[in-house]
Amino acid sequence: MPPPRLPCPRWHRARTRKRTVTTIAAARRPKSLITWARRKRSAPLRSRRSRRRQHRCERDSLPASARLPARQRHLLSLDSGGNYHGYIGDLARMAVLGDPDAELKDCLAEIEAVQRAAFAAVRPGAMGGGIYVAAERQLAQITRRDCTDFLAHGMGLVSHEAPRLTAKGPVPYDDIDARHPLEPGMVVSIETTMKHPRRGFIKLEDTVAVTATGYEIFGEGGRGWNLGGSAL
Repeated sequence: MPPPRLPCPRWHRARTRKRTVTTIAAARRPKSLITWARRKRSAPLRSRRSRRRQHRCERDSLPASARLPARQRHLLSLDSGGNYHGYIGDLARMAVLGDPDAELKDCLAEIEAVQRAAFAAVRPGAMGGGIYVAAERQLAQITRRDCTDFLAHGMGLVSHEAPRLTAKGPVPYDDIDARHPLEPGMVVSIETTMKHPRRGFIKLEDTVAVTATGYEIFGEGGRGWNLGGSAL
């Protein structure tokens, strides 16, 4: 007589029952839920497609010049700064991909001339407004006066503070320090910006400190056209 057949272990029965129930439930699931499950499985693929579509939209929203590949004589303006123990400094320099042509050299030379004229007016005891007088005198001599702007403002714990030299800058305040003498220890940001109608944005900016004997520039290097793809 054959031995009696032992019952299935409980864990095996549970696993078999679960598989059976799941199979039956899948057969009875509405088509919409099956479609939903398939879409859920394909979500990573759709996410990649969505990201690509989003990148295309972001690229298309950029100006035409920003969508072009880098080419010869494309300009780069680097406007940055630093923070030393809470005190702020500003600096702007220009770079070009390839060699700058004669027109680019002339534009930057005119901006440099305005900067130098403003530096010469920085000394202790001189009126703060003298910086603008010297810069405006030089601006009147350049060829692109209509698209060139000059700005000088005090710097320190914030980017615009005393000495307050103009009431027409991007940050609204009065120009009370334009009628007062400069003092040693004052720090001024001096910047000249040319928005050339064909060549683009060309700018120099320097952080200048008033010293006992005149002025000191923090970061004198790189004032000419820095060449893209080359190390300083």
